[in-house]
Amino acid sequence: MGSPGVPGSGIGKAIESALGVLSGERLRYIGRATDLVWLGIGRDVETVDRHGGIRLVAEHALHLQCPWRLTRLGVPLVGSWDVHRSIGSNEFADGELLQGEAAFDPIAAELTAEAGEEEQHVNRLTGDDWGGLVLEFTSGLMLDVLPVTTASDECWRYLQLGDDTEHFVVFETPEG
Repeated sequence: MGSPGVPGSGIGKAIESALGVLSGERLRYIGRATDLVWLGIGRDVETVDRHGGIRLVAEHALHLQCPWRLTRLGVPLVGSWDVHRSIGSNEFADGELLQGEAAFDPIAAELTAEAGEEEQHVNRLTGDDWGGLVLEFTSGLMLDVLPVTTASDECWRYLQLGDDTEHFVVFETPEG
C-alpha cells in the first residue's frame, strides 16, 4: 500500500482504500507513549516484543502525532493537546508527562474499559485530501484526525500487526 507524501487530490480515497479493512472491526484500546497516541482495533494477534517474548495486541493500530479529537454523539471527550496538559489543569505542562499524569490518561483508560465491556465496531470511515480521517463507531464514538501541514512530515500511520505489510503513513517523508 503506497503512502502519500503531501496533501492533494486523491489522498482521501487512498486513505479509505488502505484503511477499509477496519470496517466492522472492534475498538480494543486507546493509549499513548509521550505524545504518540495509539488505538488498537480488531482481533488479538501474537507479536514478539522487544525482549523476545510474545504479547497479544490488536491486529490493527493507528498511531497519531497530529491534531485529533474523540467525541461521543457530538460531545467532546478528549483531544490531542490533552496529552500535554496535567490532570485538572488548563495549562500546558512543562516537559513530558508520565503515564497517569496527563488529562488524556484517565479518559483513555475509561474508553479502553468501555471497549472491553461493550463492543464498539468501526461503522464508517472517511478520508480527505488533506490526510484527515474520521472513524465512526457503533457506540456514537467518533475519532477525527486532522493533519495541519502541507509538508512531507509524518502525521499518523496505520499498521497491521502480526505481519510484515507495509505501513500506510500520512505523510510519508521521502527517503534521502
